[in-house]
Amino acid sequence: MDEFDPKYVQDEESFRAKAAPLWDTAQSLKGRLRAQVDLSAEEREDRYRAGYESINRDFEELANDFAAGVEQERRALTQTVYGPVEDDELGTLGVADHLTSLAGAPDERLPELMRAARRAGEESLERAVAITALERDPFSPVFREWAEHYPQRADALQRLNCLPDSDRVRVRTLAMRPPKASAESLVPTQADYDEAADYKGALEASRRSFFGAPRHFVGRRSY
Repeated sequence: MDEFDPKYVQDEESFRAKAAPLWDTAQSLKGRLRAQVDLSAEEREDRYRAGYESINRDFEELANDFAAGVEQERRALTQTVYGPVEDDELGTLGVADHLTSLAGAPDERLPELMRAARRAGEESLERAVAITALERDPFSPVFREWAEHYPQRADALQRLNCLPDSDRVRVRTLAMRPPKASAESLVPTQADYDEAADYKGALEASRRSFFGAPRHFVGRRSY
């Protein structure tokens, strides 16, 4: 697995563990229907479709719950990193505003901007400079210095950067969807017919063993 956030990895493994039995259920459904050799092809396909749709609904519920949990985690981390800073005189100034202004700042100016922001007490600007520095250099000393002062926010930023985006989460979850059988794979094989015949023979033998030899009835008399 890629270098994802450890909590994301743990949550995805939990999702996969919950989704895995649905594969067994889908495979079992196909086997049961193929074993019912007396069904027509249409009856077998209709029953499979109804059963698979039920399995798929269970899968979508699991997948949606997992994706919702990831997005909730993303919102919490985003708020920790990018949340606005209240200033009594200037009002609310968000980190995003500073990020826009820093887009064209050269790398060599970032340490100076960080020091100026710290002296002025502009915490949101400090965050923006740290985020910019990390985006440009994973080993940035500017970010490392900021992280020492704000370890909770630094941890949230690094975790946020290690979360897959929502599209990638969806792709990864869909890989766990139980495969849908083809119509051809539902057609009974010779082994299925032989097994059905053996079962009917064993059932008949058990019935005769229990009731004895079959008797012929004529009117109300048995012989």
